[in-house]
Amino acid sequence: MAMGASLTSARWEREKPFMTRTSVLVLLAGCSRTDLTVRSDGIATAGGALAGPTVSSTGDGKGGAGGSSAAAGGDATNSGIVGGGAGGAAPIGTTGAAGATVGGSVRGSSVGGGSSVGGGTVGGVPDPCAGVACGGQGTCSIGDDGKARCHCEGGWSGLDCNQRWHTIDVPPFVEDMAFDDEGNGWFATTQGLLFWDFKDTPLDAADDSWQLFTEFGDYEDIQSVVIDSNGVKWALAGRLHRLDDKGTPANTADDVWEDYELTHWRSLVTRRIVLDREGRLWALSQLGTGVKVLPAAEFQAGPPPVDPAWIPLFTTEVVRDVAADAEGVWVAAESGLYYVSLSDTLDDETDDVWTDFSEVPALGGEAVTSIELDPVSDSVWFNTAGGVVHLTYAGDPSNEVESNWAEWSPEFDQAPVGIGPVIAVGTDGAVWLRSPHGAAVRVAPAEAGNDDMTLYHPASCPEYAATAITRNVFSLAVDEGGDKWLSWGGALLHFDDGGTAADTSDDRWTRIGSALLSESVHELFPVGDAGAWLKSHWSHGASTPGCSGEQTLYYLDVGAFSNGLDDAWIPHPLNEDLSSCLELLGPDHTGHLWIKDQPPQRTDGAWYLLDVGVTPGDPSDDTWVAWTEADASPFAASVAALDPVLGLWIEDQLFSYGASLSDASDDSWWTLAANSPRSVALDARGGRWFGYDLAVLRYLDDGGTAELPTDDRWDEYSTAEGLPVQSIRDLQLDGLGDLWVLGNRFDEEPQLCRLAHFAPTDYSDDLWTCYATSDGLNSSWVNAIAVTSTGNAWVGTRGGLQYLELDR
Repeated sequence: MAMGASLTSARWEREKPFMTRTSVLVLLAGCSRTDLTVRSDGIATAGGALAGPTVSSTGDGKGGAGGSSAAAGGDATNSGIVGGGAGGAAPIGTTGAAGATVGGSVRGSSVGGGSSVGGGTVGGVPDPCAGVACGGQGTCSIGDDGKARCHCEGGWSGLDCNQRWHTIDVPPFVEDMAFDDEGNGWFATTQGLLFWDFKDTPLDAADDSWQLFTEFGDYEDIQSVVIDSNGVKWALAGRLHRLDDKGTPANTADDVWEDYELTHWRSLVTRRIVLDREGRLWALSQLGTGVKVLPAAEFQAGPPPVDPAWIPLFTTEVVRDVAADAEGVWVAAESGLYYVSLSDTLDDETDDVWTDFSEVPALGGEAVTSIELDPVSDSVWFNTAGGVVHLTYAGDPSNEVESNWAEWSPEFDQAPVGIGPVIAVGTDGAVWLRSPHGAAVRVAPAEAGNDDMTLYHPASCPEYAATAITRNVFSLAVDEGGDKWLSWGGALLHFDDGGTAADTSDDRWTRIGSALLSESVHELFPVGDAGAWLKSHWSHGASTPGCSGEQTLYYLDVGAFSNGLDDAWIPHPLNEDLSSCLELLGPDHTGHLWIKDQPPQRTDGAWYLLDVGVTPGDPSDDTWVAWTEADASPFAASVAALDPVLGLWIEDQLFSYGASLSDASDDSWWTLAANSPRSVALDARGGRWFGYDLAVLRYLDDGGTAELPTDDRWDEYSTAEGLPVQSIRDLQLDGLGDLWVLGNRFDEEPQLCRLAHFAPTDYSDDLWTCYATSDGLNSSWVNAIAVTSTGNAWVGTRGGLQYLELDR
């Protein structure tokens, strides 16, 4: 069934208003809008009010204005008429006597909602502010152009001062750190490179000073920082940046910056750099296979522009991290933990000696995710999901007899801040941890059973207040507890606003430890209050032709939000028939996951359902079920939508797999003229809203019998019925029953609109309100929305995260 034909034939024919519009002048004045229309009888109307002789109110938006008596206005029901019928005004010529009474409300396809503008006069001239209430949140004044303007108070904006945008600033997070010769810290953060002068009192941060470096172009997210023997800083941020601060980090006037490409542009993205005690630079790629080493002489001369100068090592291993000393290198790989004694010839691996430490009891069978060396003693810290393990040895780490492995954790009764993996060890023996809430935490022994702890949070540095770093919010969702989950520049963040979205003082941000190979999160679906299903993405040129990278399905168990070590990223291997390109539709009402295979250059991939039972953390008992066109013709479709309680809407069908995935005999198909929806939302009445790739919105009242089409009633909204978007990506219903529509892609406006739908079978009482950059939206590219029970909305854009507060 063709979408266009079926939807056109279903359109309602409604009685057309008798008013014929021959010319329109739209006046936009601050927070008010007035439409002037010339009727076929030559009488001009303003916002639905007659602007000519005295005319009695007829309830169709015609309020008398300018006559000798006031006539109350009715509702303006015609598309495009904003403001409703204003009450009649005092007689013409009565100076200052504005006797207008605010009249009807806004209906139809008007955008923005509106003030009721009356026809009061001042000195015989119509008063633009007569009847402009500004929502009770501001005052009206007449601009130089003679138009009414609302001056909203308290941060309110909009045509009726009834909306308020809150920009939610994500705090900077520490990623890595290094120490200079003075013992001061250099922090790699998500918003630049930060020099932190401890003033020789690392236990006391009150007297510290800072210098922030943000000369990284579009790459302010610093993954790693190292300092060479000459005191030169090297920061990894998309490419490698070299900073020679001439020994004066607080004075940027004499700084020398250089940028280098670590590898050829077609090579895999570098995710971490490590500088060993021999002055060699080790680079780990995002894909994770092997490492590359740049000898000290070549490194000091500046990284080469192409790959051949690098020495590849361990190419058969998926490497998570390395830490090299004078004699060898610790390798945390997917297959285990090793110490590799290197030969005199670095690029000759045939005489390397590998010692396997994977079964050390202290590791508890956990995989090592990262490693840090003590710079002055024979000891190593290993980070695992189960905690930190500390190794001390005597000269030779491969000598297991003289090695001591032990679990390690800070010794204090109650940690005032969240703690995470070890990221550095100072020459004074202090251990530095990364907090999941963004800070670096210094832990130093003080007395038996009690450690000193000092918090260094970049958010406390005043330098960050002047930065305007934004990240693309790809995905956004609200969990059962009201907390927000978002993919922020590819990183996964959890946001607890303390129940006060407009008050940032009680906010708690948590950066969830990344997957083992630093993938970007593209799609996410929270489960409970500390878990999520998500799809990650590795961008690289070695992927399947037609795909931009490799995609992985994860179940994420965050554990405690104050513990950055217990995050468990559990990959669920895809069915072997799936390609590396897929779309995660999300879990259905039973918790099963629907996945659409999207083979390169094709749209006919199968539909898969993943049954994880009651053990999402254990992929060993996963059950995959696939449906193709051979099973039923609708499965050839490339677009479908999950129903909140029923099944899968695909083409004209509603499909349910019944009580058993393995038993096809209880599968059900209902033909319900769905027309291949892209999104579905269920309202409180039990009705369903359907969004499409076309400029069409549909409403289904199934009469309480979803499986029977005979009593179905379909109502359709196109641009003729006021739909303000050209295609629909997402539909959500807030707690007040309003429908939120996420529309057009590619920088077009409007994208975000809200429909107050008072009666499903009556278009005349619909009120559309759209939000654009002119209203306070921070970007014209909207990626995701998440509406609340209070009728407000969280909005994720290319410009970051915003909260839209409405006064309704």
